[in-house]
Amino acid sequence: MAKKSTVFEKERALLEQKRAILGDSTVDLDTLKSHYSELCNAYEELLEQAEFITRTSDKLEAKLAQANEQLRKYNEMLSQEAEKEKREKEMVIEKSKKIVQEKREIDVRMNRLQLVLVLIIAILVIIILFFIYYAFINPAKLKEIQRAVGVDPDAAI
Repeated sequence: MAKKSTVFEKERALLEQKRAILGDSTVDLDTLKSHYSELCNAYEELLEQAEFITRTSDKLEAKLAQANEQLRKYNEMLSQEAEKEKREKEMVIEKSKKIVQEKREIDVRMNRLQLVLVLIIAILVIIILFFIYYAFINPAKLKEIQRAVGVDPDAAI
């Protein structure tokens, strides 16, 4: 047999006692009034306890609702912050991608420019070597080239 709850044990005992008195036909009116008064007093005490518990429960419920509302606001704020951070992170990633792309484009341009500069320098070196060869090593050949081009080799520069 399972043990019954003992939360209202005192009240249950009082109720059983008063029911037993109601069942007794030999009890006089004054005794019934006395027991009825005890029952009313016990009911009043129980009612006061219920009111107290209800008030306390209402206050706790209000505090819980307030805490839930505060948590909801914090969650909303955190969600907004997380979304803001996510957008900022995506912007940084996009900017980084653009910078990397721009760097690649600049590198390609620089490589082309370096190649052009090397070619120009090579052509200039060849031209300079050509003039050195014909001016100092074989001046007769230079005059021959000048005549072929249509320039007077004896004219003063």
